[in-house]
Amino acid sequence: MELVIPAEKQLRTLMLWFEDEQAVREWAGPSFPFPFNFESFKKNLNLNKVSSYVLVDNKEECFAFGQVYERLGRCHLGRLSVSPQHRGEGIANHLISLLIKQGRTLFHLEEVSLFVLMHNLSAIRAYEKAGFRFATYPGTIPYNECLYMTLSCR
Repeated sequence: MELVIPAEKQLRTLMLWFEDEQAVREWAGPSFPFPFNFESFKKNLNLNKVSSYVLVDNKEECFAFGQVYERLGRCHLGRLSVSPQHRGEGIANHLISLLIKQGRTLFHLEEVSLFVLMHNLSAIRAYEKAGFRFATYPGTIPYNECLYMTLSCR
């Protein structure tokens, strides 16, 4: 599997992973509108501003999605999601590892961060398995019920 810039086919697949407003808000935050169409979905992902990737196999099947950008001097992972059909298969660990590698290449930073909803226990376990630890966010966390996690790659 490899990370690639999402093509229209993969974005359309990604859209299907979020069936209601709550699922979208938990994945993309409260400012991501629902319902959406392809154009609004694509626009609100900020693909022209945020490095965005899908994890695909050699048949270009979309297994996962994630974004990476610089936030507060760290490589920040955002909007991570694994295909509902492939959850529980270790895809999240693969996605996290490749996004960290890609982000460090892009931004030349030694620390990585992310937000996770406190009730998303499976995501928290995946992040802890990847080496992330809870940290104090230097400011007001942008979303309710969010936790901040960091990882040092030194």
